[in-house]
Amino acid sequence: MAAKDEPPQSVRTFHTDMVKKLDELFPVEQGSWTKTRNEVQMKDLLTASDLGKVTNMLELFIKLMEKGKIKYGRYTTICDILKYYNADAGEIIERYTGLIKEALNTGVPTLIINNKLYSLTKGKPAILKCGITSTTVIRNVQWKRKRKGEVSFRDIQKDNKNFSGGSIDSPSLTIDMASEEDNGAIYLCNATNDAGTGQSDEIHVTITQPETDAAAGDALKKTVREMLENTMKEAEDQINKFVEPLGGIEDFKITTDRDTRVITVQFIVKNGMKKHKECLQKQIQHILGFKERTFNFEIIISCIIVSFDITGVTHPLDESALALAERFSTGLEDGSIFLTDETGNPLQIQQNSLKIKMKKTADAAVDVSLPMVSIDQAAYIGATGEIAILKSRLLTSTPITSVAWFRIENEDKTEHVIEIDNEKYFGGSIESPSLVIDDIKVDDAGRYVCHAANRFGGGKSFATCLCVFNSENSETGFAAIQAETSLKDSQSEVSSEKTSDDDSVTQTFTENESHDKFLTSAVAGGHTNTEKLLLEKGRDHYDVPFQGLAAEDNPPSEVLKIHSETVEKLGKLFSIKDRQWRIICEQVKMKALLSDSDLRDGTNMKGLFIALMKRNKIDYGEYNQIREIIGDQDVVATK
Repeated sequence: MAAKDEPPQSVRTFHTDMVKKLDELFPVEQGSWTKTRNEVQMKDLLTASDLGKVTNMLELFIKLMEKGKIKYGRYTTICDILKYYNADAGEIIERYTGLIKEALNTGVPTLIINNKLYSLTKGKPAILKCGITSTTVIRNVQWKRKRKGEVSFRDIQKDNKNFSGGSIDSPSLTIDMASEEDNGAIYLCNATNDAGTGQSDEIHVTITQPETDAAAGDALKKTVREMLENTMKEAEDQINKFVEPLGGIEDFKITTDRDTRVITVQFIVKNGMKKHKECLQKQIQHILGFKERTFNFEIIISCIIVSFDITGVTHPLDESALALAERFSTGLEDGSIFLTDETGNPLQIQQNSLKIKMKKTADAAVDVSLPMVSIDQAAYIGATGEIAILKSRLLTSTPITSVAWFRIENEDKTEHVIEIDNEKYFGGSIESPSLVIDDIKVDDAGRYVCHAANRFGGGKSFATCLCVFNSENSETGFAAIQAETSLKDSQSEVSSEKTSDDDSVTQTFTENESHDKFLTSAVAGGHTNTEKLLLEKGRDHYDVPFQGLAAEDNPPSEVLKIHSETVEKLGKLFSIKDRQWRIICEQVKMKALLSDSDLRDGTNMKGLFIALMKRNKIDYGEYNQIREIIGDQDVVATK
């Protein structure tokens, strides 16, 4: 047995004691020992050559373990033989097996299920909550399901479509839409660390019918769509009225932050097709549900390659181009979607031929090395107490290394990282990038954005808006979209105050803001004071930036002093051992400010600022990019 597979000392002690007791029951001079050896050979546990080297019970167990016939705590094969010739042997093995299994289970993960019975509403999302405690690193989390009438559990494939979550960072399982097939189903969760695998209690699921029928749901969706359209129209009219005295703006149209990127879908058909593409084009448009968003249909007859483009969204509740493309490709792969030729015969799609890629357009450049991050809808609507699932999809040429979600503050547009706590927030991982928010409140309404990175750099989604309404006044639930549509391109109003000893401007914070004043002012103060000194010296840092660290570009000594003091203060606030420091470095990497190599050189706050200046990401008096990242970390929490 390899050293890394050695069990705890207590297990080896129990095993040795058991074998010694068995050896006493089977003296080598008695017939029972000879019969045991013969039985072992007859059952093909060991060969005659193996048994030639076995002279007692200890050597027998050693040889059986070498051959993989028994393991610590698993002696069934030899137990059946020994207890046949001596009943006491069975009792000894059973007793020590229990002791060994108990010792082996020490250190395996403990899975906590507080609710073992879920009543889910058909067509609604659900979260099966599970917590994990472990003294060592969790290596894997796997959910299993046994439907009513099935005899065994089957692994659940977390595809970010029907199921999400169930990951190491967010072990609870999110069901995108509860269905009848889950009525009477049983779920359980396994978690594995270096000590072994722990298993949760069983979760039993029943399905109930929704209170409102499908027609009512469609009516609500129609009402919501109309409200959104009216809101955008009103905002557009207001702004056109404002700019009319100035001559107006030709073709002005206000929009939410919608994903306008175009996706190309391509696949190969193995059997024959005629040149007419109208039949296939109509089928695909019908499947996707958007006739006006599919164009550039091409059929290359020489090798029968079918290609078409899907345009970006035109309405906040429409699915993104990437969402439509993935839904189409998944349907072709699992057989839920099939295409036919003009005569009605099914088309045979060549396996693994389907390709999805982002298309370069006038509005969107394409870097195939960086991940494309897309949120399915520009707006999501939900009632208080419900579960919100902000669907995110990733298109990447290399493996994703990190995923993070942020909430955008309306006032200053800064992005604040969302901590996946497995209580309120779920998902948001490489395995399941979608963000799941449990028990949504009106306070959860706002704009959210998803970042992802691979080894080449980071990608960022368009923002999505979560609207939350309650039963008392559903119109208030659309305040977030109204603000988004009417104020999208306007500058936010920031309150400010003059200090008593100089003319510098510092931001005023309210009690409701979670960021520590000292932390933010450390960067803000360094910025404003540095800018003030530069202007006093006749050097406007916006017009004459200090590129790099060349001697001829060095700023006045006063500027260097303030810059150094700022970095020193920040260095004291963030120890490199703290979790906040790791988050800062990760965000710097995700926003493509620095590479992994740069971050290895910048091992502390001073090194980080030097690396950022070398890469021209910040400058003396110009710290906005790093300020947003550092400002996300609450210093009070680190004390």
